[in-house]
Amino acid sequence: MRILTFADGFVSTSPPDVEGRDQESYNILNNQTNTTLFSIDSAQYKSAFIDFELSRSDSLGSYVQTGSITLFYNGTSWVFSLGVSQNDEIISESLTEIYNVVFSFTNALGVGTLKYSSGNMGASYTGKLRTLITRVKVV
Repeated sequence: MRILTFADGFVSTSPPDVEGRDQESYNILNNQTNTTLFSIDSAQYKSAFIDFELSRSDSLGSYVQTGSITLFYNGTSWVFSLGVSQNDEIISESLTEIYNVVFSFTNALGVGTLKYSSGNMGASYTGKLRTLITRVKVV
């Protein structure tokens, strides 16, 4: 028998019920404050694992960061953590550079909402968050 322990504290002798590896894409708008990306409901899911590529560019430069994010419900609220990432350091704790993006997470009645704030880049701006997300269902 094999015992598995997952990042959200779930221990099992059988694999969890997961909901596919969905590819999703979100526009990262320029100069935003607390803009919603997506929500996840603890009545349906207990955790999610996200591989991402975040890109921002304008007429003066282009920035790309890849990495992973883990979301898990601890019984009272959703928690997120940024895993290993590489390339440019776009994701930050504050908007110290014009290309920075700050992620935040709000909780209401078991629903977690991932939000972002973004720095003010220049002309010809484009921004995108591409994700590959696996959601672990509540059984």
